[in-house]
Amino acid sequence: MSNTSEACIKYTLFIFNFIFVITGIIILSVGLSVQGVYHGYSEFLSSQFLTLPVFLVVIGSIIFFVAFFGCYGAMRENYCMILTFCGLLTIIFILELAAGITGYILKNSTSSLISATLEPTMHDYTNPDKKHITYAWDDIQSKFSCCGLESFEDWQKAVNGTPLSCCEIPHGILDKFTCENGTETLHSEGCVKSFGNFIQSHAKSLGVAGIVLAIVQLFGLLFACIITRTIKKHRGY
Repeated sequence: MSNTSEACIKYTLFIFNFIFVITGIIILSVGLSVQGVYHGYSEFLSSQFLTLPVFLVVIGSIIFFVAFFGCYGAMRENYCMILTFCGLLTIIFILELAAGITGYILKNSTSSLISATLEPTMHDYTNPDKKHITYAWDDIQSKFSCCGLESFEDWQKAVNGTPLSCCEIPHGILDKFTCENGTETLHSEGCVKSFGNFIQSHAKSLGVAGIVLAIVQLFGLLFACIITRTIKKHRGY
């Protein structure tokens, strides 16, 4: 193999590894950002939602390690290391594809999963030993302008009352304010829908990131295999 061909293979692999590292940064960033969002609502999310972003963070971290094999193999033109690089790329491709598919599955199951985790906590809203549940519910109902699972009636069944966070309290109120049915400021939408849409959008972003980057790396994997075959042929392995 000529010096020009060797240099071409070497620098092409370097360029590919640079792109590979960029995809790692992207998937790591997406995983960390969604993990940060989900962590604030960990009381109301099933383990599937909390595990997936961590999974992407792990994949993103592994990519930096894998890129070493590609760069070092290209620099040394080491067939075994480039072959190892291809094998690791295959594993990462499978993991990213699995993460993407899982994200879409979670997206389609968000409502049922959110409902299943929210409902048991409603009975603890007035429990003085579980103030974190009270604060979390108030935060969700205020931030997402929602009330109960489907409506304020869910609170009537759970604690025989409606939290103030179910209403937009008007400015300038001096007297006692009551949040109840018929109040114009009562949030009409349930939290399963409004909070669920918020969680669903992030699950979708995880799915898109996993699948798109898996497709990008599939092309990289095919290219790396071609390079490996070329080196094997010219080196006589």
